[in-house]
Amino acid sequence: MPSMHDGPSRRAALLAGLSVCALPNLPAYSEAGWTPLQKMSVRMQRSALRTVESEYSTQFSAYLARILITWEPVTRRFWEDRQREGNAFEMDAQVYGRAQELGTERRDEYLASRFSSLVTSVEVGLENFEGRQGASRLAASLAARYTSASQKRALAQLLAMIEPPQQPTEAIAALVGEADQAKLLTLRLETPGGGYGPTPPEVTVAPPPTSSGRAARAAVQMAPAGRWRDARVRDGGSGYAEGEAVRVEAAPPAEAGGARARVQAVVRNGSVAQLLLLDPGAGYSAAELQGEAGPRLRIAPPAQGGQGRGRPRRATGALLPEYSVASVELVEAGSGYNADEPPPVTIAPPPPLEGAPGGGGGGGGADTAARSRRKGARASATLSARSGAVLSPIELVELDRALFRAATSQLDGRSRLLPPSLVPARRDRTSGDRTNASVAFQLGVRVPAGAFGARASAPVQRVPPLQLEETAKIFLAGGLCSASAHTLLVPLDVVKTRLQTEPGRYAGPLECAATVYSDEGAAAFAQGVGATLVGYLVAGSLSFGLFEVLSRGP
Repeated sequence: MPSMHDGPSRRAALLAGLSVCALPNLPAYSEAGWTPLQKMSVRMQRSALRTVESEYSTQFSAYLARILITWEPVTRRFWEDRQREGNAFEMDAQVYGRAQELGTERRDEYLASRFSSLVTSVEVGLENFEGRQGASRLAASLAARYTSASQKRALAQLLAMIEPPQQPTEAIAALVGEADQAKLLTLRLETPGGGYGPTPPEVTVAPPPTSSGRAARAAVQMAPAGRWRDARVRDGGSGYAEGEAVRVEAAPPAEAGGARARVQAVVRNGSVAQLLLLDPGAGYSAAELQGEAGPRLRIAPPAQGGQGRGRPRRATGALLPEYSVASVELVEAGSGYNADEPPPVTIAPPPPLEGAPGGGGGGGGADTAARSRRKGARASATLSARSGAVLSPIELVELDRALFRAATSQLDGRSRLLPPSLVPARRDRTSGDRTNASVAFQLGVRVPAGAFGARASAPVQRVPPLQLEETAKIFLAGGLCSASAHTLLVPLDVVKTRLQTEPGRYAGPLECAATVYSDEGAAAFAQGVGATLVGYLVAGSLSFGLFEVLSRGP
């Protein structure tokens, strides 16, 4: 179990609770989950975290710590160790006969303290994700690690706590879409439009927010609109007088109640250069619009004798039928859509009015009335429902109250996450638009300060595991220190032994030392020095070395 300390003065290592972010490719249970303090670019003072907290709130850091405890192996193992330590308080309360409530209170206080240090570790790790694109890089790193539907929804909840403009809205939309995997169920035609020809316009369904999804595909069916969309000159003829009022007559609809189309001819250089559709008419049948009932437009010949060069020749023209979109059909349902955000469906607008052959302005090109009738069709999509339960308004209120109670109570060590059924959604406060990609996401409940935990003044730290070279030095240093100290004290040990074995012979230690020196010489004070040196060299190295190694164990 690692030794935990609050102070930054010890040689320690910072728990990379954000090892999944700062080092996203680490294997599970890697020791690199602890980052040496000397390698961190931030200073370990309280002011060093102000920049991080300007972008990431304490609620965000605390909830990220909960996610890491739940799914990140290094952090989960760390928290399980702290829970075992906390449970020891309850056992102490039972052994010594104290009230059970006292042990539970001490446990909760201890876990709250350890969790607060972990939150601070998360804030330190978030220094790697500051700046304009920092939140997007953090989202990408987390999304690459956590891939299940419940994990993606938890990440979406987390990222929704970032305030705009830093909030990575595209990443949140992708996470929600990957979790929902919604498909298009139906397409509804909102407006059939007008001014189309018989060729169906292109239909585009916006792609899903996630790159792993498939865009839906759709097509339209066309139907005659019962009127004409344009008049076209086929042969301008010749011999018409400049400014001549040429009579143009369109055939009336066969059915009663319809309205005849009205067309006006424009003459230039002796020919009919343009036909203006003044009124498209109404009530024409499909057979009439498709020309099965014969020619529908008759242009009068030039006036008597004609003018200009060449032989007078009657102009000819044709009416172009108008179609509208009758229905929109779903070709492929797609996948990966956010169930709250139906994709926009775009139907191409009507094509430009056809011009007259050979230039000259084109049939209907200057017809403002005809252009005003050209309106694009519009359609909307319906998506499949979100899988799983969805919070009701009453449940949202209850969750809001639960978060408020959590902000005013002690952490119990379980580090719960928000329910997966709480899915962030876009909310435009002014227009209610929930599909605009620039609109930020919101959780739908208030997250008061302290609801997920608080932060501490220092991050989580531990004494790092020893390397082989460091271990050898510790064993050697322990042995040398112990052997040196005891060897230097051997003369005193000789005097002590003489006093103990021959009581009453010497008046005191000084007389004993003088007598030994005069009778046996200085060498007598070194008796047993070899055994003492070897014995304490081994004992000291094992005693100090094993203590240091075992105290830093996992």
